[in-house]
Amino acid sequence: MKAPKVQQIQRADLERLLERARPALSAAEYEQLKAALDTLVYLTQLLGKKNTTIARLRQILFGASSEKTAEVLRSLAGKGPPAGESSIAAPVPGAASVIVPGSASVGA
Repeated sequence: MKAPKVQQIQRADLERLLERARPALSAAEYEQLKAALDTLVYLTQLLGKKNTTIARLRQILFGASSEKTAEVLRSLAGKGPPAGESSIAAPVPGAASVIVPGSASVGA
């Protein structure tokens, strides 16, 4: 992908363009375009700050990872959880037990 020509555009100008385009867009299309422009403005502002890290930008754009690669690979290899960890959640004191037909009962 070729790098686009960088242009300085004020937020007010973007908002005016968006409003001019609104009649040609469905409500869902308008909301998508507005969200894309808001994201662009937000990320541009973050990039202008010296304390914004690449890791922070990745987290904003793609969300926090929920699993560590090592844990996923370990479970795929059939090695189970690391020593000292259980693959079944510990029962919560005072919580109701749920019996699922065809499964072993967990909890008390």
